Amino acid sequence: MTFIISMNIRGLRADLKFFALKDLFLSAKPKIILVQETMHNKQESISYFKKMFPSWFMVASKAKGLLGGLAVMWDPSWIKAKAYKCFVGILISAVISRHSCPINILNIYAPYKNKSLFWEFFFDSGIFDVDSLMIAGDMNITISSEEHWGKCRKYDPLSD
Repeated sequence: MTFIISMNIRGLRADLKFFALKDLFLSAKPKIILVQETMHNKQESISYFKKMFPSWFMVASKAKGLLGGLAVMWDPSWIKAKAYKCFVGILISAVISRHSCPINILNIYAPYKNKSLFWEFFFDSGIFDVDSLMIAGDMNITISSEEHWGKCRKYDPLSD
């Protein structure tokens, strides 16, 4: 059994993607799913995932054009959670069935540009003072000045 899945899906439009995601999620049987880059508004994202998990609780944030968009979904028979919009994403404070300690899960979509400003603000924000914090998402962190994208290598001038 998979407990948490975090995945950048790069948009919701393609029919084949819907069936591939549905197969993946249903076979993995996760209890919490964190999705980045829905590229849609909140309601479209929730409607899309409600087709897969009609009884699950869901929250979403809107995309900015073709960038971003987050969704967090959880199985209420396993997870009791409250969701909060956060300056960097969606934070859920959850209690897992048969456990008393809460866990805080932050789903983020970091910007591709102005990375250093984002990360400085993020680390200075105090969010790390939250007990038992797990961070997942699309960090958009560049490991080196050459980053592998698909079949070619592209120089990333933003690798700061």
